[in-house]
Parts: sequence; C-alpha cells; structure tokens
Amino acid sequence: MNSATFLQLQANPATEHPFLEELIRQFRLQDEQGIYQHWSNEELLQSLVRGVNDSDPSLTQLGILAFYQAICKEVEKETGKLLQTFINYTHKGLGSVVICCGYLLVMTESFPKHNHFADHSLDSLILKAEEVICYAMRRISKFF
Repeated sequence: MNSATFLQLQANPATEHPFLEELIRQFRLQDEQGIYQHWSNEELLQSLVRGVNDSDPSLTQLGILAFYQAICKEVEKETGKLLQTFINYTHKGLGSVVICCGYLLVMTESFPKHNHFADHSLDSLILKAEEVICYAMRRISKFF
C-alpha cells in the first residue's frame, strides 16, 4: 500500500466536515511509522472523543499534533500565509502549543494534562477548532 492510499478519504457522513477531513489527513501524515495505518477514519476521530483513560499517550500526542496542524492548514487555505506549530510535552503530562505566522504569535494554549485533551463529541471538537481558526484569522488579518 502506498502513502497516497492513506490520504484518500472515504465518503462518510462522519468525515464530511472540512475540518474533520483535514484532521484525518494530518493524522495520516503525522503517523510516520504507520502504527495507525489500519485504523479507520472513524477510529482515529474517536480517539479524540474518548474519555481521559481510554487512549494511550502516544495516540493522544499524535491527536493533539494533528488537531493543531489541521487548524494551521485551514488558516493557511484562507489567508495564504504559512503558519508554524510548536508543541511541547513535559514528562509530567503538561503541554503547550504555540502557533506563529512569521514573527507574529497567532495563538498560544496550555493544557494541564495532555491526556485530558479529548473532547466530549465531534461537534464540540469542531466548535473548538472553528473558534481557534476564527481567532487566528482575525489576528493575521489585523497584522498582515
């Protein structure tokens, strides 16, 4: 199986939202070792919806990376500006994310425990992403 196969999305009502499509694409791109290549798109999305103790830390970290990378890609599509994501995890489970556009700090967020990142539903995940995307686009349009 080649890498192009992984990037193709099946027509499915659960993945019809543009952000979810990009999120799945980022999951597949960031899974460099192919650990989750046999997982369906729904299983990948459910890893971000589950409770605190349901997923393993490496999958949670991959989900966090994919989430913020997908946000960056959506903002890049709208603004044409290149964004960079910096994510840091500590050994105690603390984490933070910084998104920059050139020298502009677009967004920063801290999470006390990265294993608490999961949302209650896909709708709340989409809502959170849309809020961050709107905020980032306002910041970028204000300074560029």
